[in-house]
Amino acid sequence: MKKILIQNDTRVLIIDDEEELCILLKAFISKKGAKVEYLLKLKDCLDKISTLKPNIVFLDNNLPDGIGLDFIERIKAIDKGIFLIMISAMTHLQEKALTNGADLFMEKPISFRAINELTAAS
Repeated sequence: MKKILIQNDTRVLIIDDEEELCILLKAFISKKGAKVEYLLKLKDCLDKISTLKPNIVFLDNNLPDGIGLDFIERIKAIDKGIFLIMISAMTHLQEKALTNGADLFMEKPISFRAINELTAAS
């Protein structure tokens, strides 16, 4: 599994319509020192990415106003250096997500153990 470093200047954006998951993920990642924000819809995500300049984006696929897969290339066009993690219960989308430019695919329900391993110092 690829590793990502989270430190005090790391900015993370979570785009998922499950607010409870966003809150839990934000709390978990914030403990590692990152600044974390979340959106519940895709509507404002491109503007938010342009202003927040996140290092890491967690992107759900099924959102109330669109499909996350359709936004991977648009997000990467803003900044190719963003580490984009597609999160979805639909594991059959993994190959398409990675082909579209996602750096990693994580199956829902999210494993906080996997997030910890992903962000642990090497």
